Amino acid sequence: MNLYDEVLLEHNRHPRHFRAMADATFTGEANNPLCGDRIAVYLRIEEGKVADASFEGKACAVAMASASLMTLAVRGQSLDELPALCHSVIAFLNGKTAAAPVEILASLARVRDYPVRIGCSELPWKSIQDALKVQP
Repeated sequence: MNLYDEVLLEHNRHPRHFRAMADATFTGEANNPLCGDRIAVYLRIEEGKVADASFEGKACAVAMASASLMTLAVRGQSLDELPALCHSVIAFLNGKTAAAPVEILASLARVRDYPVRIGCSELPWKSIQDALKVQP
């Protein structure tokens, strides 16, 4: 099995919502000191839900694709449920649950076959935890 399927490659080549957000309600950042990857996440909350999500940073293809998919997965999610979603996604990426908590993230399952790349795929989700000041 190849780590880089077409979905991950497409989200790396053309990341969705790759931009800073001036009117963000929450911002957070995570980095991987081993490789230098850094992802900053921006969330705008309206009426208790994620109305907009974006990211920026310099990172490997896996982290960029995960961040792009993350911006799609969190839109419309309740702010109250977002910490649990982050925990569920990280559990999924680490093989502790079989199914992706949001269908759009299913293509990230192949990362589990490459343990050294799991941290890459977790980076945007840890950025959200940082934004919300959630304990990992």
